[in-house]
Amino acid sequence: MKKVLATASLFVLPVLSLAQTNATKFSVTNINTAANTVVGVINIVVMVLVAIAVFWVIWGAFQFVLAAGDEEKRKEGKNKILYGIIGIFIMLSVYGLVNILVNSFQFSPANVNVPAVKLPTSNN
Repeated sequence: MKKVLATASLFVLPVLSLAQTNATKFSVTNINTAANTVVGVINIVVMVLVAIAVFWVIWGAFQFVLAAGDEEKRKEGKNKILYGIIGIFIMLSVYGLVNILVNSFQFSPANVNVPAVKLPTSNN
């Protein structure tokens, strides 16, 4: 168990080293920044889940190859590979749909040109 945690922590180190962010980047001031913040969080979550699913597929492939004689373990490996690929497909589909929706419905204020109104002046 300790070896697994030590190995898993090595995969987390790049994330921790790139964790510096600008605090004002995530401040919500209007609908644009709120939508961008939500999309940014969804993108990060999807990428982490895709990385976990790829690891799951690789783990299933190792189980499949290493259990050459045991049919039950090979079946477990096949199932892990299958479910990992289905998970990757679903997560990348969600990622694509979110980005399609964001690019289709831009939350930007309309540029409305208001004509200048001249007030009548009194000539007294």
